Amino acid sequence: MKNGARYVVTTHWGTFSLDEASYQDYLTGNLWICWEPVKTQRLEQKVQGYIPTNVTDRAIALREQADKSGILCTLHQLGIHDALVPYSIRLDDLSIDEMNLTVRSSNGLKRANVGTFGRLRDLLAQDNGILSVRNLGQKSAKEIKQHFFEESYARLFPYEKAQYWQEVIENYL
Repeated sequence: MKNGARYVVTTHWGTFSLDEASYQDYLTGNLWICWEPVKTQRLEQKVQGYIPTNVTDRAIALREQADKSGILCTLHQLGIHDALVPYSIRLDDLSIDEMNLTVRSSNGLKRANVGTFGRLRDLLAQDNGILSVRNLGQKSAKEIKQHFFEESYARLFPYEKAQYWQEVIENYL
């Protein structure tokens, strides 16, 4: 839609006002409109600095250590080898392709109709879990669990990571 000398374009990211040249680039596919609403940016900034009141300084220190050396390394240094998976419900629809698994592991999970983090979490909760999937053995199971654990932790907000470490302190230390 033309608005004076400007064009107004509505996408799923929002509404934009473009000049003639940008509009022509948009029509030919040469212009990528990547915009994040200001509300979301402010929310993320607010969330970054938020620390729940029940979180101790030790939990925050463990979060910082895990951000530097990795969550599994930090857990192993504490002598914890079987901790709860750090998980948030908002990860349920995330594709397993985000984990950068080997082809064998990825194809095995997809053949078993496990294409999202939510379905993988459900599979891991079962008794036989990953070993019940055809063509996936111990090595693949270890790889999948490790990648799932690390990727789930990496996608948590900082305050969620702090809460996770507080739970680890309370339940394992």
